[in-house]
Amino acid sequence: MAASYGLFLLLGRVVMLHEKKRSIGWCWIYAPLYWLMISAAWRALLQLPGKPFFWDKTPHVLRRI
Repeated sequence: MAASYGLFLLLGRVVMLHEKKRSIGWCWIYAPLYWLMISAAWRALLQLPGKPFFWDKTPHVLRRI
C-alpha cells in the first residue's frame, strides 16, 4: 500500500506542469492522509476493540418484483 502511494505521488509530480508545481507547493504530500480520512477504514479501526467480530454491512432493501 505504501508503495502504491509512493508511485502515485511520483507519477503526479513527474507529469505536473511547472506552474502547477509552484502553486501547489508541498500540499500534494498530504494526499495519502486525505485518502485515509475519507475511507471507511477509520470506522473499522474504532470498532475493532469493542466488537472484534462485528461486520458492519451496508443495509439493502429487498424489492418485490
